Amino acid sequence: MRFSVLFILSALCACFFGVYSPHWALMLVIGTLAAIIGGKGSMAFFSAALAVGAVWFFTPLWITVETNTDFPQKMAEIMGLGDDVALFGLTALLGFLLGGLAALTGNQLHKIFAKEEHQSVPSGSYGRKRSW
Repeated sequence: MRFSVLFILSALCACFFGVYSPHWALMLVIGTLAAIIGGKGSMAFFSAALAVGAVWFFTPLWITVETNTDFPQKMAEIMGLGDDVALFGLTALLGFLLGGLAALTGNQLHKIFAKEEHQSVPSGSYGRKRSW
């Protein structure tokens, strides 16, 4: 459940908030979402990474198809990638890593600042349970 919630919220933030803000601000939002949602670190990493990676792959692909431009092909040739799909893949990989690491950072900050429930051990017992 947490995986799906973080995936959907990260994808929506990447779609809508990512258009109007720089990538670092988007990563702060995703990290904050992961800190609020909590859960395991691997869950936070992969849910946000897959969401941001997918958005960063399909958004330029959609823009290229809608505008019928050859600009991505020219940029891929300048960068030495050869094909515009490789450029989209590289963009998706970058989004995957940035989104995943932002969510993992937020998740770990949640774990650092969350109240931990420690069971108090009576002094002198050295952690052994007594069976009376």
